Amino acid sequence: MRIALDYFPEPLAFENQTAVVLALENKTVFRRVVNAFLEDCADEVLTFSQEWKPFAFSKQGLYIANLLQPDADAKKLMNHVASAMEQTLNTELAESLALVRQDLLQLGDALTARFDYDVAYQDDLEAAAVVKLLQFRLRREESTAAERLARFLILTSRYLKVRIFAISNLYFESEEVSRLLHTLSLHQIRILDLECQAPACVDVRAKLYVLDRDLCTLDNFVSP
Repeated sequence: MRIALDYFPEPLAFENQTAVVLALENKTVFRRVVNAFLEDCADEVLTFSQEWKPFAFSKQGLYIANLLQPDADAKKLMNHVASAMEQTLNTELAESLALVRQDLLQLGDALTARFDYDVAYQDDLEAAAVVKLLQFRLRREESTAAERLARFLILTSRYLKVRIFAISNLYFESEEVSRLLHTLSLHQIRILDLECQAPACVDVRAKLYVLDRDLCTLDNFVSP
């Protein structure tokens, strides 16, 4: 996968790495690029391609604005998860679904009998209703922010077919970053990390590109 950006003579290349760390030390350029992601117009600033074929980030990429709570707006993802669960209920768990329907019908009859209201209830429950009843959500308990981020990226990549994720200022400890990139590498997930300053060190699963304050470019440069 490659990313073309003004100021760099050659596209930013992932090669075998999981992440490209793009340090934009010129504040004007950094704001311009980050705003492009925030305003959903990244394709006007960067060109993404895979196997030399361009693709639109707006359709096959995702910018994560909140690294600490990446699942704060996961409605689209959870809709896909629910759809997959419904299919599983209707096929692999059809017998279990039939038993649940029977129990719910008995419960509906019991509730109706206790009141003199003239009411009726849905007696032909579909798998979607059962999934909704269970109120599935992404787990947050007993996990670190980095673990929640990894889980969200893996699920989003799997269900929404996202090719690349973009983030800005990955403020985790180096050990957390290493574990995060290791996990994502197992799932062949790619990340573009936008930084406002070149980090002191870069994980072996990442490649560093730097645009300094004077708009000079450096490939795999490490700050002293």
